Formats: sequence, C-alpha cells, structure tokens
Amino acid sequence: MAYQAQKQSKPDHTALDVLQEFKRMFVNSRSLSVYLPEKCNGESTFAPGEFYRATTPYSYVQLKAPLTEKVRQEHNSIGAWINENFLIRLWAILESRGFTKPIRTNVRGTAEVQLLKDLRQHFAHGTGLYNDRKLEHRNLRRDLLKSFPVPGDIDGLPTNIDYVMVPMYERCLEYVQDVLAAEASEGDGSPAIMKAG
Repeated sequence: MAYQAQKQSKPDHTALDVLQEFKRMFVNSRSLSVYLPEKCNGESTFAPGEFYRATTPYSYVQLKAPLTEKVRQEHNSIGAWINENFLIRLWAILESRGFTKPIRTNVRGTAEVQLLKDLRQHFAHGTGLYNDRKLEHRNLRRDLLKSFPVPGDIDGLPTNIDYVMVPMYERCLEYVQDVLAAEASEGDGSPAIMKAG
C-alpha cells in the first residue's frame, strides 16, 4: 500500500467560542469539587473558593453529613478526575476543530499543545495513574513541571487548576488565535507559518 501524506486540517473559527464555553463549564463544575484539605474534616459545608467566586453560581456546598477522611479523599479524587477529563476534552476540541493535523510550529503554545496531546494519551488510554517506574511517565511529569512549575512537593502528575489547568488552557487559546491569524495571513499572501509533522 502506497504512503499517503496526512492531509492538513482546516482550522475552524468557532473554536474560540467553544473554548470560552468549555472553560466556563469547567470552572463551574470544579467549583463544586474544590480540593479539601484535612482541616475540613468534620465540616458540613464548604465554599467554592476564591478562584471560582467570579463565575460560580454557588455560594456554598452542603454535605449530607460532616466530612470524614474517606469522603474527603473521595471528593478530592473527583476533582482530580475532572481535571484529567478537562485535558482529554481540551485536546478533543482542538482536534475536532482542525488545529492538530499537524500541530503547527512557530506560534505561541506549540509546545503546550504537544504536551496536551501526550497528556491526553496518558489519561485517555490508560488508568491515568502515575507510575514512577515507567520512563514515559517520568518524562511526561518532567515536561509538565517544566512548562507549568507547581510550588511544593507534588506526587505524580500535577493537575492543579491554577498552576496547570488554566495556564494550559490559556496557552492552547493563544495557539488557536495564532493559527487562525496565520491562516488569515496565508490567504492574503503573507509568509506562511511552518508546519510540524
């Protein structure tokens, strides 16, 4: 069978609106599953947190019973799961709207979009659990922390909302904006931006 070159996808301008709505839904859903530290054990309510206050429609969340350590850990794992799915869905938006075939170079956010692709592979095609014995997991963690430094000692792959998730989103948004601008300039005879394979 003869080799066929991969057809370049056509970027869709609606991606900007889709990404804006995606971020709104993500932040509001995370406002219901904020990280709860151990000091919250015994509490029956919690506030969404300062990060979410500008957009969340919720002033507080009422629990059925006072928080136990088991429920706290389960609650925090829901937030981590939402973050992992955020990465999968963010990649899906870029892919379905024509921004990943190929991943463009010489625009802002190229490295982060490639990292997003690797994270999507990790979370969508496996357990999502970090295994320090696997070289690809260690490399992914290294690349993630290089692009998005997180303060403190973090186990596994960091998916902190204000240090990783939102900055990842913002860099992907810059990437989309630059690709769209490049497409527009290619149409008017300006120099084309290099494409990555």
